Amino acid sequence: MDFPSLGTPAQRFIIPEQLSHDVNIVYAMASGKYNVALECNNLTDATRYDNFEMQKPSRSFNVKFRYFIRKNNTQFIK
Repeated sequence: MDFPSLGTPAQRFIIPEQLSHDVNIVYAMASGKYNVALECNNLTDATRYDNFEMQKPSRSFNVKFRYFIRKNNTQFIK
C-alpha cells in the first residue's frame, strides 16, 4: 500500500532508519582559476534506501577538476 491510511501496518512500506556520512575537500589554485575536488559519498559504506525501499549505491569516490575561463576585462570604456 502506498498510502499510510490504507491497509494494515504490515502492508505499509517502511523505510528503515539510515545514517550516511559524506566528505568533500576542495583545493583552489591561482585565485580560483583551477579547482580540484575530492569527494567520498557514504564513507562508512552503510546500507541506504530511497523512498521506494530500493537500495541506493554503496560507497563512491570522485575526483573533479575545474578550469575557470574568464576574460579579465577590468577596464571600462567611457
